[in-house]
Amino acid sequence: MFTSEIGITVQGGAPVCKYGWSDVDKDDKRLLREDLRVFFTVDLTDPAVVAYVGSKMSTAYSQFKTRLKEWKAFGSPEQGRANLPNADLWNERSVSHWH
Repeated sequence: MFTSEIGITVQGGAPVCKYGWSDVDKDDKRLLREDLRVFFTVDLTDPAVVAYVGSKMSTAYSQFKTRLKEWKAFGSPEQGRANLPNADLWNERSVSHWH
């Protein structure tokens, strides 16, 4: 369940405008980790836990971005915003997330 929630958290809140997980701001990553505390008691001061969560978030981000590649082909941000991915994939994000 925890790993699944990591994927849901990343898909619902990570910025899609970054090339890869390493390009996501540290503050954004920290906020995403903190979101996990809504459903789980997790010690985010433990480096091993942070490393595990970070690894799973990186994988989830890569998988999510791969699923979005179909929409990247629109070329411009305006065209992308006009043709957002389906609701299951886009997860009710703000249109502004599509840069």
